Amino acid sequence: MPAEIRAAGETRSPTSASATWEGATEIVGAALDAFGRVDIVVNNATAGRNDDLWAYSEQEWDLTMDVNLKGYYAVMRAGDPAHGPPRRWRRS
Repeated sequence: MPAEIRAAGETRSPTSASATWEGATEIVGAALDAFGRVDIVVNNATAGRNDDLWAYSEQEWDLTMDVNLKGYYAVMRAGDPAHGPPRRWRRS
């Protein structure tokens, strides 16, 4: 896929990190390393099943909340300059 992306004139900063508290820093860091700044964050990770909410086990509920709520927040927090040192969004 990266060859097709580059051939189309596009650029990405792929990482195998997950949208977790620790992984969020790696995700944002990969973008900063590749581009020097972050202009937008697309949170599209999802987990859980598409089923009757009342049928979820506790384990399924925890996974859903960890990825779909906590993971989204972790990535936004890692990329938000208000929660990091000055110049967080730009590398010189």
